[in-house]
Amino acid sequence: EDIVVPRENLEWLFFNGAVPKQQISPYIPWLVDNLDVETFYLIGNDYIWPRTTNTILKDFISENGGEVVGENYVPLGFTDWGSELQDIRNTNPDIVYFTTVGDTQVSMIQQAAELGLTGEMEWAGNIMSEQEARAAGDGADGIYNSAPYFINLDSEENNQYIGSYRDEYGDDTTPNFVSEAAYWGVQMVVQAIEEADDVSTPTDIRDALESD
Repeated sequence: EDIVVPRENLEWLFFNGAVPKQQISPYIPWLVDNLDVETFYLIGNDYIWPRTTNTILKDFISENGGEVVGENYVPLGFTDWGSELQDIRNTNPDIVYFTTVGDTQVSMIQQAAELGLTGEMEWAGNIMSEQEARAAGDGADGIYNSAPYFINLDSEENNQYIGSYRDEYGDDTTPNFVSEAAYWGVQMVVQAIEEADDVSTPTDIRDALESD
């Protein structure tokens, strides 16, 4: 079934997080060139984001000389990976590209590692955060990820952000690309208000946020 990729142009809607194309366009050439992969198996959760991401992904895989040899989707909350992982093993791709999320992603990685699949082929995605990597434990070792933010970014601003985050929420948690996007989204609004000549109406704030 074809997926229509939405192209939003809504007057009051602003996006402040990465969209799939921004992550995928430099990522697929890097994976192909640096990991020497050609055949891809796509595995994701069954909802709009993974399916839309994979629609975009297929174009970039093709443009870079790759081939999709398998594609599968599982429900949210899915954790019993026996038959799905066996299908991946039988297909034997060079790389598994995952768009699974949350507990589904963690259980997939753990069970794939237990079966030795993470050592038999490459694994990569663009939705794994520090939380999923930590929860997956050693199973996450060697898995590639593309994200708009990682906590090990070496800058004074990032150190301040992580410090303030942990002051608020404790040392047993960590920020990720979702919380970072929320953080700078608020900062973006504050900066727009400060730089605007007049913000007496909502339209003024909207106009201040607009950029090329």
